[in-house]
Amino acid sequence: MTEPAESTEELNAPQPDAWEQLEQIVAAEDSDAARNYLKELPPGEDARVMAQLSHAEQQEFIALLHDEDAAHLMESLPEIQAGQLLSALPPEKAAHIFDEMNSDEQVDLLDQLTEEQSEAIIEQMDPEEAENVRFLAQYERLSAGGLMITELLYFDESQTVDDVVTELRQNAEEYATYNVQYIYVVNADQQLVGVLRLRDLLMAPPGRRLNKMMIADPTSVLDSTPLQDLQHFFDSHHLFGLPVVDANKKLVGVVRREDVEQASEEQAGRTFLRFAGIMGGEELRSLPLKIRSARRLSWLSINIVLNIFAASIIAMYEETLETVIALAVFLPIV
Repeated sequence: MTEPAESTEELNAPQPDAWEQLEQIVAAEDSDAARNYLKELPPGEDARVMAQLSHAEQQEFIALLHDEDAAHLMESLPEIQAGQLLSALPPEKAAHIFDEMNSDEQVDLLDQLTEEQSEAIIEQMDPEEAENVRFLAQYERLSAGGLMITELLYFDESQTVDDVVTELRQNAEEYATYNVQYIYVVNADQQLVGVLRLRDLLMAPPGRRLNKMMIADPTSVLDSTPLQDLQHFFDSHHLFGLPVVDANKKLVGVVRREDVEQASEEQAGRTFLRFAGIMGGEELRSLPLKIRSARRLSWLSINIVLNIFAASIIAMYEETLETVIALAVFLPIV
């Protein structure tokens, strides 16, 4: 006996919007549905959908997710929004989410929290992860050290191809998330001495030592290198990443092109907003009206002067405009 077909009304019923679906999932406290919902969202849509929920609903949704899924969601949200969500979570839950995030994202989000909130989360993190976060937090944010990631593959120069391949296979699940194309070679003092492409490694004889096949003395940058210098380097070199060393030439991380470009764009945006007297969404709205007006005054004054100048130019050619009325079309450009 066949099941009755769905009615025409059911088939034609309007589907709920993305955030309405999310509200239903939160209300039902359905963890599996929450995970599937995130997987089906188009790229870049998660931040917009989350913004439609109330703060309480956002917290409830995060609580439904596995730590890894919550980490991916946090990394896709604007830092201010992600920081607000994390600050409202219990430190233990927030720490578990942090453990699943890339090192550079961890530090960026900690910058959005108070010192007390950051310390409470770090204390609950995996000891190795916590030590790494403290290490990265010492750097200026817009420097190679502040932008670098510590998820990289490096091996001693005395190791063989077989040693490296065995290590990669044993830790394949962890290393698969690193998204690297190169292996870095260090000496006994952890100093960077070479670099090796993964492709070359896989094609080499198992017994060959890394120091016999590596590219020696690769280009690197100091951990104190400022953002502007990094930007100039990547503008003139077609590389996806660059090893970062400290003053003793020890390998400490890798700075990626995409992170440098993102930081440069954010810095340019902040500079423009600061010039316009706008600091940031919630920060600006929380200020008294008098202070907000004062911060905008310099920008508005320049606009007023420019408008007066434009009006004077138009007035000079008023007779011409009356004669050739078609020129009025170009007034918005002026």
